[in-house]
Amino acid sequence: MKTTRTVLILLSLLAGQGLAHAATAYETKLSQEFWYNLRNDKVDDMRKWTSKTKGYLLLGGAFSPNRNHFYKKLGMAGIMFSSINGGSNDFRLSTAPYIADTLTFATLAHKTAAPGDGFSQRMYLTYNFLVMSVLFNDKAGVMKAIDDIVAEANKPQYSPVQKPVFYEVLATLLLTAKDPALVQIGVDYFEQSLALIRNCTSQDCVDAATLAPFYEVVNLISIGEGYAMLNLPMQSTAYLNEAVALATEKNWPYLNQFLAYRQGITAKFSTATQVTNPWPTGFKNEQPFLFNHENGCRYCHVTQTVIPTRYMPK
Repeated sequence: MKTTRTVLILLSLLAGQGLAHAATAYETKLSQEFWYNLRNDKVDDMRKWTSKTKGYLLLGGAFSPNRNHFYKKLGMAGIMFSSINGGSNDFRLSTAPYIADTLTFATLAHKTAAPGDGFSQRMYLTYNFLVMSVLFNDKAGVMKAIDDIVAEANKPQYSPVQKPVFYEVLATLLLTAKDPALVQIGVDYFEQSLALIRNCTSQDCVDAATLAPFYEVVNLISIGEGYAMLNLPMQSTAYLNEAVALATEKNWPYLNQFLAYRQGITAKFSTATQVTNPWPTGFKNEQPFLFNHENGCRYCHVTQTVIPTRYMPK
């Protein structure tokens, strides 16, 4: 009897280990699919991935030690889809479900975050507070969100790469604001982010560069666009020229697409003599380059390099 009980216990343990190994393998596969879809512009496949991953979490994945990993990925997918034809300053019924997804999974990521997990905190503060304030043109809310995000970015528990990325996400959203003062703040934080990244030599920054090899190119474009929105053509041209030179050097696959897009910026400057702003239809009615496609994430992340292990399930 005792032997039988021991055998049953061992079989149960082995079955549990088998299930754990199977779950780990499945979670690794899910994570690989996420990065493949993000890097390779597989928007429809990302929609399927989102449904599959939500199903996994409902069927027990919510008890996985890696659940935070997938809450963050689902939040990122929501960000991607909420930028369809609009970005964060253009509320439409078609984007509402994706905004809701982003807010939901950002909150879940925040609640399950490990100490030093800047990504979860950044997603929570940025999208639950800054996006909603920008969306509804609540300037007081925007200013409070900026203060909270900067205060969080300056906490000592984060790795060297975290602070500039906090600033970059903050700045990207401010570039979609309808108030030129907020766009100027966004440009300032883009410039700070770029300086911090260029001076960072830690392994964290090396890994981040592997994950987002065209971060500098997109940062330079965003600064140039910000100055264009502020009707400062000399500054805009300088940054956009630097972006083009770096994109050429790094063989950025979207360079020709950006060059065609840039012609519109140049045309607006050339006709701006009769108006106070180079955007003739009014301040910031036109989306930045990052938001002119439903997968704006591709501009930084397109690459075939191996994902660093820190960005995969444990």
